[in-house]
Amino acid sequence: AAKPAAPPVHLADDALEVRREDVAAVAREVVDATPCVDVHTHLFPAAHGDLMLWGLDALLTYHYLVAEYFMVDDGLSHAAFFALPLAARADRVWDALFVRRTPVSEAREYE
Repeated sequence: AAKPAAPPVHLADDALEVRREDVAAVAREVVDATPCVDVHTHLFPAAHGDLMLWGLDALLTYHYLVAEYFMVDDGLSHAAFFALPLAARADRVWDALFVRRTPVSEAREYE
């Protein structure tokens, strides 16, 4: 005998009813269509001009990771570090925190 269909999932009074087997697809569609801006890390869209940071180098040189880098660095002064080009600073953070050890900061809190 065929298994009866599951009742629809009622999401909210003004929402559509979704069949249980369609919840994952509907959730993916909603997430994919929802704009997201990470205001905490300042990774804004290009329309934000000078406020926009983007790319791996910007993530690696975010102040939480840089602060942690200075706790385990190889003796490079703050002035010397910040005088380096962005890519070189990112390389140093990557090597110190992700190649030679595991970061312990909030940067890995949600792994």
